[in-house]
Amino acid sequence: MASADENGEDLRLGMLAILFERYAKRIPQRSLFEDSTDDVEPNRPLTADAGVADGARIHLLHKHDRPYFFGIDALCDASSENAEQFLQLAARLVLQSETQLVRRGKDAMLTSGVQHKLLRERASEMVLRDWDFPQSQLVRRLANGIAEECLKKSMEGNASLGGGATAFGIPQEDFDAIPETHPHLARVLHFGVAYNAFGLVPNHGTKKRVWCLIELGGALLLHHGLTLKRGGFLERRSEDLVRLLGEV
Repeated sequence: MASADENGEDLRLGMLAILFERYAKRIPQRSLFEDSTDDVEPNRPLTADAGVADGARIHLLHKHDRPYFFGIDALCDASSENAEQFLQLAARLVLQSETQLVRRGKDAMLTSGVQHKLLRERASEMVLRDWDFPQSQLVRRLANGIAEECLKKSMEGNASLGGGATAFGIPQEDFDAIPETHPHLARVLHFGVAYNAFGLVPNHGTKKRVWCLIELGGALLLHHGLTLKRGGFLERRSEDLVRLLGEV
């Protein structure tokens, strides 16, 4: 698989834009008449780390259609540790490679742009056409709602979550009560997890609380253009999931 220039000028400029946003948020606001010789260093140092780079890639994907999903690592991450999904995604790349080999006689390498396009197309087919399991329409509605809010967070100028969010975090005690408080939601989540639309990460301790993460599956991440880096989540309650389903 051929890869794109990971450290191109567009990526460096994208990272710089994020750092400027972070700088603006960390320094105190000043008027035009204040002494310009005062210290304007942010409270915490700015670092151009991997999170900033991934945030810039997501921004460039949605603003300028820069390829993001390519390479064997992206293929594996998008498979959500599911062998069948890996084969479904990989088959599209293999078929295109075979076609190029037949037509050109030697060069079967796929550019990053071609890989990105093929993976997103196949993922969209899986989500929009192939999902035909119990509660699939409601699973899709819930997943799309989660993805929309995650994308909005991911596109913030300062990329506060690095590459962005890919999950809702529900307080563990709140999540454990869903079968009793919202049985219909529990059924939707059950089928969503069973058919690889969602992944659950229970007892995730952070921010002095214990959460259950409802992570979007790899096909949904490809379909909506969200980061493949795990860990970023939005703090929500079970009522927010009910709201996305359109229930009262």
